[in-house]
Amino acid sequence: MPHDMSLAEAAFAYDDTVRGVVRSSLRTPQPQGRLPPNTVVVSADDHWSCTEDIFWQGFPKHLKPRAPRWIGGPEGHWAVNGQPVIPLDRAAALKEHEMVPGEHALEPRLRDLDAEGIDKEIVFPNGVAGFYTFRDLYVREWIFRTHNEYLAGLQAKAPGRFYGVGLVNYWDMPKARESIDELKALGVKTAFLPQYPRDGEGRDIDYCSAELEPLWTALEESGLPVCFHVGEFAKGGRGAIGIGAMVGFGPFRKTLGELSGGGGRDRHPGLQVVFTECEINWVPGALQN
Repeated sequence: MPHDMSLAEAAFAYDDTVRGVVRSSLRTPQPQGRLPPNTVVVSADDHWSCTEDIFWQGFPKHLKPRAPRWIGGPEGHWAVNGQPVIPLDRAAALKEHEMVPGEHALEPRLRDLDAEGIDKEIVFPNGVAGFYTFRDLYVREWIFRTHNEYLAGLQAKAPGRFYGVGLVNYWDMPKARESIDELKALGVKTAFLPQYPRDGEGRDIDYCSAELEPLWTALEESGLPVCFHVGEFAKGGRGAIGIGAMVGFGPFRKTLGELSGGGGRDRHPGLQVVFTECEINWVPGALQN
């Protein structure tokens, strides 16, 4: 609770939050405490929900009929041909984030950053991760490209504060470098790779495979850090949220094993890798193994 907010005001703000409205005006910047002078506070795992129909707007004319569409309303979600991209119960969990205006609108978001004493943020996409398993690879490529341009536009409106995490082609090696070069040219500072990459037939892609060397080479030479993030495990039905949390928020043993056991880090010593929102309790055991 902000130091200058009374208990009554806090209760009122919470009550409004439950109803889907956040009284951001009640939040004011707080003292930064005992931080050393000139300390820069970076929030390394923020999230953003795109609630605009950006793919329909950004796709070329011939591709618009195949574009994912944003279905608005209280249960807003992404859909293709009327079918949700991710299970609706999981989408409902994401909606809890979107109750906060700063989750999908830049002006209130910047006010929230000020209130929390945050100078800069690294921002992961909500919901769009569901497109990692998109079977139509041509459309998937345009989804990534359009979303990256959208992120770059947000960055331009909040220079030096908002840094989006971009999406790159990891399934078509002749296009991987082009995708990474495009991302860097947009000014996006980091790239996002899935823990469970799949091709257009739904088959697993092996990060240890020699065929993926062009991807790791291009990433290393770009200087862009590579981020892996939790949340790809998707299950519908009873217990979905609890099971998803137990599995999806687990450690990155698989990915660490691929990068180390497969020799990728030896061949590409300049590659920078970040594991996000996975806690640290798994690290000692992984190192022991």
